[in-house]
Amino acid sequence: MPGGTRSEVPSPLAGLIAKLDDLTRRITTLETPTASDKNQTVAKLQSLVSDIQAELDDYIATGTYNKSQLDTKFAAKLDTTGSLPAGQVTGTLGNDINNGTTNSSTVVGGVVKTTSGPSTNITATRVASWLQSSDGTIGTASSSRRYKTTPTPAEIAPSAVLAAMTVYQFSYLAEVAKRDDPASENYVGPDYHVAVNVGVMAEDLHAAGLWQFVVYARQEGGDELKLDDAGQPIPDGVHYELLALACLAVLHDHEDRLSKLEGDA
Repeated sequence: MPGGTRSEVPSPLAGLIAKLDDLTRRITTLETPTASDKNQTVAKLQSLVSDIQAELDDYIATGTYNKSQLDTKFAAKLDTTGSLPAGQVTGTLGNDINNGTTNSSTVVGGVVKTTSGPSTNITATRVASWLQSSDGTIGTASSSRRYKTTPTPAEIAPSAVLAAMTVYQFSYLAEVAKRDDPASENYVGPDYHVAVNVGVMAEDLHAAGLWQFVVYARQEGGDELKLDDAGQPIPDGVHYELLALACLAVLHDHEDRLSKLEGDA
């Protein structure tokens, strides 16, 4: 009935509407949480928050460090002088690598490798590299007179050079182990192709008195020589880069002898 009021609704329908209103009121009352319900809900929320906080605390404790822990770890990486100990390197390769001191040198404990070195062709100005036996410093050796004192002709016996300079063909024991020794940490397998080398023997040069061309074994971490049971230095390697000088002594000797023969003729 347009424009009418509820009092104008026919009696049977008005009664039904009244019942619906009463049901609506009762349902609303039932859905309204009691004080007990509210307390239980709050308790559940508090318990949930506590569980989340506990999980966060555990994660922080096991997965992160606080300032004190970080300070301790940083201090452990430095020696008493504030420098990084051997084996600890910082910086960017290709630039100066600073190890925490005021200079730009770095001490590395272990093997330094350049995997691209063997395939890198240097076509610009270059110098020969040397390795200082006492501390492993990599550098170059100057040959100018202004860096030297009292240069005198070296006493190199040509006969000793010819006697000691037998060229051998050989394979290193460690290289053979790659093929033959399954217990070796570098073992490859029975099909491994063992590298073959040529060279002279350090012991031969030492026995011939050609000590200038011998690399002697040294104490680890220093420049002091190792000695055998007889108190003698132990030949360990050969200065192959210097052997050409030994050959020059032989060449000069042959030239002098030829000149004398030509003079006598």
